Amino acid sequence: MSFPRYKVFLHRPADRGLMAVVRAVVDLTRFAAAEAEFRMWEAFHRGRAVVLVTHLERAELYVEQFAARGLPASIEPA
Repeated sequence: MSFPRYKVFLHRPADRGLMAVVRAVVDLTRFAAAEAEFRMWEAFHRGRAVVLVTHLERAELYVEQFAARGLPASIEPA
């Protein structure tokens, strides 16, 4: 049985420092600092970055966790 997959996007934060974004990505995912920094810069320059692709419940959890840290995130079907 296959579950639908969803992309979790991290959006450019309006009022958060760049290192706070990196720290949040490292804390919430299994990314090393270099990968987290890449995602942060992608979100900064492009407006959003795909953080991961997962099932709906886990994607919603990540959005909630990023929101708790003051970071905008969203999900879309993969």
